[in-house]
Amino acid sequence: MAVNKKTFDSPFLVDPSKLSRLRGVCLEKLGENVREEYEVASSGDENLKLSSIDDVTSLDNSKRQRIKRINIQYTAGNNSININLNGNWFTYTSISVTGPSKPWTLDTFSKVEEQTERLLQSDIVARARPWIGLSSIILVMWGGCVTSTISSPSSRMSHKDTLWLNSKDIEELKQSINKPGTDPVATLLDIQKRQISNLSAFETTQAHSKIIVTKHTIFGALPFVAVIVVTIYMLIACYPSAVFYWGDAKEWYDRIVERRKLLWWGVVIGSAVGVLGNFLTATITPTP
Repeated sequence: MAVNKKTFDSPFLVDPSKLSRLRGVCLEKLGENVREEYEVASSGDENLKLSSIDDVTSLDNSKRQRIKRINIQYTAGNNSININLNGNWFTYTSISVTGPSKPWTLDTFSKVEEQTERLLQSDIVARARPWIGLSSIILVMWGGCVTSTISSPSSRMSHKDTLWLNSKDIEELKQSINKPGTDPVATLLDIQKRQISNLSAFETTQAHSKIIVTKHTIFGALPFVAVIVVTIYMLIACYPSAVFYWGDAKEWYDRIVERRKLLWWGVVIGSAVGVLGNFLTATITPTP
């Protein structure tokens, strides 16, 4: 006997039409006298063994009895096909084909694999759910880096670099020194007065700037914090990894899709507000 197996560690969304198409391919390859077995496990710890796909897709699939796993077994003599759609803890889909010869097994496995891949969710975010922890850290670091740009010190030249003399002072002192008969002592006293005056003005402005920067840092960070919180919530609550799309679960999943569309718009708007807030902060914050 030849056996081929494969496991897909990806989220899946199963609807009646795709499940029916998968069944059709399996029955076509197995031929006549196929025995069908469907083992269904739900969130209410209820396990059902059914013999018809119509019985499976006619289940209520309610909130209390949400389907979590379906194990499908098709058997004809010594040939068998098994598909396990598991959404209990670690979501995965496995397929196994057993047949009398390697060519038949490989051909059957290829066709079953093709139909099984159609059940897997193609959404990039849904596939990235196992990386929620890493995504959260990256988002926090991103928000911190953007926020830090608000409170970072200005790169402009400080008065310290010119001995607390501004350009106007330097120009006036040059003219005073170049005048004939200038008293050196008076010039030194003038320099000291200017330095003390500039230092005093700088200290006053610096204290006021710290208050302004602190307020703008807080308000500038709020949009990014909101974006991080909303994104993490969406990854956890708005991207179910296993969906059996019939019964009550159909309406439940449709509401989730609508909700995450709105939340993604919130993320985009929140990011835009954060960038605009940072720009305005950098513009209006006085530089000593």
